[in-house]
Amino acid sequence: MSDSKRLILGVNIAAGEAYFALARDDGSLNLSEPVDMSPSNALSGAVQLQEFGSRFVQEVRRLGVSLVGVAHPRPRQRGWGYEDAFARAALEVSMMLVLHDAGIPCRSVAQHKAAKLCGFAEPNTAPQNLKHLTNPKTKYWEKRSVAAMVALALLKES
Repeated sequence: MSDSKRLILGVNIAAGEAYFALARDDGSLNLSEPVDMSPSNALSGAVQLQEFGSRFVQEVRRLGVSLVGVAHPRPRQRGWGYEDAFARAALEVSMMLVLHDAGIPCRSVAQHKAAKLCGFAEPNTAPQNLKHLTNPKTKYWEKRSVAAMVALALLKES
């Protein structure tokens, strides 16, 4: 894929689910699909992560994505419980490993850095600041706006 047709996938992992937003070279967003992806409840452990990674990389290839950016988690007031932190890290590592094997670049992106690159004071303002790029019925906008911010920040950075 040539640089003039780059498609960057932003990912925000929240509550055990990966939420997506695609950014095009012209700065527009494609929010029609994919929306989100979660590990299968029918599986567990390494098999569950392997299957999730497989579905994820299939989707990335189908879309023709040239770069994936995964948002760092924001600090929690009461900290992270071990199980929550492990589940989040496992999803991110699963995605990064399959992308590495597929030769698709992946970056882990600090939300504050992404916000700064997009011209926002704070990451939590992304839903309001990016509202003009979407419609009011965008599914899971609060969570997907972080993915959109990450994708747009990577677009500006490259």
